[in-house]
Amino acid sequence: KSTAHTNWVEKFMKNNQCSKVGKVNFPKHTGININMMPFIMGDINSIPKEYRCYKDIINSCNIHTSEIGKIGYLTITESFVNKGKPQRRGGIHTEKTPMHSWGGDGGEAWGGKSGLFMSSNISDSCQIWDYYVDIPGLGGDCSHLRDKLGKGIKMSSNELYWMTDSCPHESLELKSDCMRQFFRLVTSDVGVWYEKHSTKNKLGVNPGCKIIKENKFKNAS
Repeated sequence: KSTAHTNWVEKFMKNNQCSKVGKVNFPKHTGININMMPFIMGDINSIPKEYRCYKDIINSCNIHTSEIGKIGYLTITESFVNKGKPQRRGGIHTEKTPMHSWGGDGGEAWGGKSGLFMSSNISDSCQIWDYYVDIPGLGGDCSHLRDKLGKGIKMSSNELYWMTDSCPHESLELKSDCMRQFFRLVTSDVGVWYEKHSTKNKLGVNPGCKIIKENKFKNAS
């Protein structure tokens, strides 16, 4: 069992990879578009003022005390999306890749120490599966597992979810034209930070991991 995805059968029934955290309220959209911007978890002043309108959602994330003071990563995407198009990366994938973590797997207590938080203001625009993928494909791709995964959980609007970076999910095609707001907070267990695809924090907070200057999708790792 040395090829990619060989641990799928053994890990398939390992759930508790995602859970609802609670309801949140999105602020009025202003066209924010930041990706993996580093900030200090627990310190709202480490976030530029124009993004602090998301303070209440950030505070709704049940970040473990062991993560407070460490570097987290904030993604906010506010954009108009045409019917039949996904706002973000399509296809089933995990945030973890074969080479790098992207938030962590929860630590010793599922849902307790690490992972990431996601929410959207549009229902049925993101689907997740409560499964653990031990070795995803390149770039975290899990498209080969679609038939095995079965029916996923479609996130409702304004519902905040926690998940591990081993939890498969996908951005769905929108049912109608809409202004979608997407929120994601990734905790500190991140292997690399891609400079070309990420947002620098103008307040000087630097990533807490290795910085990669090359194109993230060059080798899809």
